Amino acid sequence: MRTLLGLHRLPRSTRLGLVAASAAAIVLAVLVQPPIVQGANQYVFADQRAFLGVPHALNVLSNLPFALVGWLGWRRAAALEPALRLVARVAFLAIGLVTLGSSLYHLAPGPERLLVDRLPITVAFAALSAWVLGDRLGSHWAPRALAALVAFAFWSLWVWFGGGAGDGDLRAYVLTQALPLACIPLLLALFPGRLDARSFALAVPFYLVAKLCELFDQQLFELGGIVSGHTLKHLLSAAACACLVPRRVAGRSARPLAPA
Repeated sequence: MRTLLGLHRLPRSTRLGLVAASAAAIVLAVLVQPPIVQGANQYVFADQRAFLGVPHALNVLSNLPFALVGWLGWRRAAALEPALRLVARVAFLAIGLVTLGSSLYHLAPGPERLLVDRLPITVAFAALSAWVLGDRLGSHWAPRALAALVAFAFWSLWVWFGGGAGDGDLRAYVLTQALPLACIPLLLALFPGRLDARSFALAVPFYLVAKLCELFDQQLFELGGIVSGHTLKHLLSAAACACLVPRRVAGRSARPLAPA
């Protein structure tokens, strides 16, 4: 697959340096900020409506697409080589488990359930990063990157959750998403590989718009009283994940290749 803008013609050491420098800049930009503490309004959402006895129904039910994406991605990852299949399946398993974690959280929001919500999300970002690293830099890197990134994801949650009150520092947790969102597109642009860069590139704006909807939860709900920003966040995030599912090709389970 051709990489973007011909950047793959740069020396490999230069390309690796660009990725490392970008990652370092993001880490520095986050760490120079004062500690980020969970706001009290984290557990309050605009749409409080129940349906058929399900509290906060749309915020709960809008998590169902993650299960479908996770199941489909798990199946289609079967065609990948073993090392990449492992990390891709961890990613799609985690995406599927977002349905469970986020639904449990929205049924009765609180610190303990938010931990359950965030756990599969951090694992999904870690596994997706390992998948791209393995595809672009060599499949032998994928399991190693997965172990290191999942360990960092767990540590970030431990730092935030602290003694159980969920009032710890969120800066490490922010990095579990900020680093992949910045570095995955760079890896796809700078190094050749089999993953379709266009599909991953499409996932990024879906997810960024989803995060904007999360910020404007109340305002979006007030527009028509039909759907809240947080519900839209779930649906758009699931759409972003769907972009990452390897495509089916006749006669094979999946083939995550882009046209040359």
